[in-house]
Formats: sequence, structure tokens, C-alpha cells
Amino acid sequence: GGGDSSSSSSGSGGDGAGGGAGGCRLVKLSPLSLLLPTTTTTIDAVVDVDERSSTATSDAFVGEREVFSASHQNVVVVRLPLLWGVGATAMLDLAAAAVKDGSWRWYSGGRYKISTLHIQNCIEGVLKAAVRGNSRQCYYITDGQPVEFRSFVQRLLAVKNLDASNCGDYWGLYRLVAVAPPVPLYLQKQCTVIDSKARKQLKYKSLKKIDEGVKELRDYYQEQQQQQRIAAAEAQRQQLQLQQERQVEEAKGVEV
Repeated sequence: GGGDSSSSSSGSGGDGAGGGAGGCRLVKLSPLSLLLPTTTTTIDAVVDVDERSSTATSDAFVGEREVFSASHQNVVVVRLPLLWGVGATAMLDLAAAAVKDGSWRWYSGGRYKISTLHIQNCIEGVLKAAVRGNSRQCYYITDGQPVEFRSFVQRLLAVKNLDASNCGDYWGLYRLVAVAPPVPLYLQKQCTVIDSKARKQLKYKSLKKIDEGVKELRDYYQEQQQQQRIAAAEAQRQQLQLQQERQVEEAKGVEV
């Protein structure tokens, strides 16, 4: 979730509400996971980051500047926090696997705020950026108000019938002896972003609410489980049928 590599897409549109020039726009996606420092010794609580806040040494920021300078097109950058939802389950799958094998731990109890982005809201924001974005501008897009990391992850795990409420914390001296849980660095401490620029200039709206997205995820996994049960039952039926056919053939051989 959130993405581990930057990607780009192109869109077209006329003059944007924000005053961008008409014609083709190249929309570069920058995951928040690549925009922050990459070592635990340098990262600190990053709260309410806006487009003016940047880590000059970050490879992702350097990449954004290179795209701006090298491209002759209208280039717009969209920065993404934790991505989730049906079709974007990387973070959930990592957490679920860690809970199942007993290795999941909460950084500082997980009692800190993060920004999230449902996949449908991501699509909405990227489309708005392609049509309305100002060239060489950066926009954050989110689901809206920040959420507590622990509560959010617990809700996602619940759709897989998993519970991490009894998992221990990963902090203090424990870090010297424990294996770190698979949590991207930018989700290990409070880190929220501001998307007011996108809402004002792009007319972006987070149409998919978190409650709706969680319900969709639950329905998705329930359907998957149902399909797996049907497939398992069919495989068992075919195996039984094959065994019966072999028994019939063996019986015929005995009679001969």
C-alpha cells in the first residue's frame, strides 16, 4: 500500500480551473513512501505536510525536478499517501501475513495519525490533475481527515477476520532484539498531509468514504473465500469421480 515506486500517466484536457495551459498533461505519481527520509535515524514526526515542504535530498523530489526540467509538456505531480482498497491491498496483505505468523508489532502502540487514500479517490484525483492541474505544480490527495494508524489497520485486518489488538509494541529497547514488522518507514510515526491545494485548484473531492471502502473490501474477500470454497468443492468432486471411474475399470478387469 502507498506504492513503492513512482509511476506516471498522461491525460488530456482543456484549460484547467487552476489556470494550467491546455493540451496534454503528464501526471507523475509520487508515493509518500519515497518522499520522506529513508533511515530511522533521520525520520521524525512529520505532521501536515503541504506542497512547500520537501526533503531536498530525497530521490523522489530530485526525480520530480528532473521531470519538470526535462519535459516540454505540461507536467503535474500528484503525491500519494497510504493507498488502500480493492486492487491496492499491499499494506493489508503484509500486515495480515505478519499477524498470522505472530511477527506483527505496533510502532509506539500505533497511536498516531496518518493520511490515507482509497484507490477510487486516487483515480479521481489523478483525472482531476490531468484536466485541471497547473503545469509544474504538486498536489497531495487524501481521503480527508487523518486517521489513527492502529484503528485503521485494525479495521482492514477485520475484513480478513484477523485481530492484532493483542500484538505487542515495537519501541524502546525492544527494537534491539526484535525483528521489525513490515511497516513502511513513513507509517512508523505520525505523518499527515494537506490536500487543500488539490481541493481548491483541481476541485478534487474524496468521493469514496472510508466506511464504504472497508465494506467493499469485506465484500471482496468474502467473495474470494466463496469462490475458493466452490473451487475446492469442485476439485474434490472431480477427484471422487476419478476414483469411482478407476474402481469401475478395476472391477471390469477382475470380471474378465
